Amino acid sequence: MKPIVIIINLLFFFLTSCVNDTGNYTYLSAEDVLPIEIKGLQEDLSVIQGERLRISPSIEKMDDPARYTYIWYVTEAQTAGALPIKTNIGNEKILDVKINLDAGSYLLNFMVMDEKKDIYKRKQVKLEVRASNMSTGWYVLKDQNNETDFDYIDSEGTIYEDVLAKGGNQLKGKAVGMSYQSGRYYHNMVSNTGVITKLTNQKVFHVLSTEDIRTFNAQNMLLFKKYEDEFYSLPPVCNPQGVISQSTDGNAFLLNAGKLHSIYGMSPNIGKFCAAKVGEYSLFPSLIPINFFGDVLIFDILKHNFYTSSTAGTSVDFVNDQKIENTTISLTNMPFEMINMSAGSADINNAKQAFALMKNTENGTYRIAQIPYNSSKIFNNFNIVPNDAMIIQSKVIAAPSSGNFVYFAIANKIYYYMNATGLKEKEKLITTIPENENIYFMNHIYTKKMNVLAVLTNTANNWKLYLYPIESIGNPELITKPQSVFTGSGTGRFLIYRDK
Repeated sequence: MKPIVIIINLLFFFLTSCVNDTGNYTYLSAEDVLPIEIKGLQEDLSVIQGERLRISPSIEKMDDPARYTYIWYVTEAQTAGALPIKTNIGNEKILDVKINLDAGSYLLNFMVMDEKKDIYKRKQVKLEVRASNMSTGWYVLKDQNNETDFDYIDSEGTIYEDVLAKGGNQLKGKAVGMSYQSGRYYHNMVSNTGVITKLTNQKVFHVLSTEDIRTFNAQNMLLFKKYEDEFYSLPPVCNPQGVISQSTDGNAFLLNAGKLHSIYGMSPNIGKFCAAKVGEYSLFPSLIPINFFGDVLIFDILKHNFYTSSTAGTSVDFVNDQKIENTTISLTNMPFEMINMSAGSADINNAKQAFALMKNTENGTYRIAQIPYNSSKIFNNFNIVPNDAMIIQSKVIAAPSSGNFVYFAIANKIYYYMNATGLKEKEKLITTIPENENIYFMNHIYTKKMNVLAVLTNTANNWKLYLYPIESIGNPELITKPQSVFTGSGTGRFLIYRDK
């Protein structure tokens, strides 16, 4: 018990010392100790490897500039369980340095040191180091001579053609689909000597053709995986049909030969897709994101069932009956076949939805379902479509981010269809493009900086991309003069917009 007595006595001594301390103290704020202010730095910076980064900050409230020194340094923005490495890149007030860092995300720090007081003030910003010019912009997936490639259009409107061909990485077959994953992708790099290095938090493109699946490092277009490397267990048939990825958590879904595969980004993995989800099904080639958790809605063309599925799950799951007003609709063994199903693209929470156009196999009538995002419902409505409506002839539809309507195209004409009931005029021609062009793909892109209907067309030898501004959210009317028109060689099949 003696050690306990000693500890108690010591605690009593310290407590009484604090109580009896009657000294006077003067407290100074951080502004009083070091009153300078660092201004003129952007919150986000981007630079390409090998280029010079020049930053000229302004420093206010400096009493004696001679007493201050400066340090610029970077640290990795994210590391896999290790302390970030600090790299000094400058010791002058104005930073002017050639960037030779590896491609990736960093935190750039600027420190102003008061040598006399031995204290400093620091400002931190995000720095993205890119291996190429490819970043924010449009990506047109195309094929030419039975080889799949893509063209990139940057934010200034410059077109970089045949990106995959430059590295000899075209995919055999016609273009099918593409997705961009802005983080949380994992990949094992194997050296010539067999040493394995696990790469974490990678940005990647998933590219699909009718004959191959490939994943590329989105920073430097290094080929990570071919079809035979994409799965833990290789499917017996290579028939890629669609891919989507949710970059916030690293989840990805892939449709191949009617079966659903996934990568669960929140568990240890090496960027490979799991075995097909359990069940007897063959899926319509469309994946509809339905909530923040990364779940998808899918349709079985064999049994005419809607299912949901998660990346973490091993199966496709039945959907409960849906009550719409006074009618209950079963989404299992439906007397409907799927005609078209499309989701809008948006980076703003809840600004997403989808539409499904279906045909009754018993009486030949049509219905259209509005599918909300992040809702307890699967269908908002399931309305009858008149049998003389032009939308039932269309192979190209595009769901807006909000609003109870859908865009559709026939040949070289763009229309919208109003899904509200009781309207006499449900369809309207919006605009017409040149007769020698055929509309192949459309998508509504809604971000904080953009609200456009992107329309991808083809002629005999070229693709063309039109960007039509949408007048307001939830309103189908377009400004019929496109804000931009781009063209390139080959047949355009798919389009994505990368915003980070």
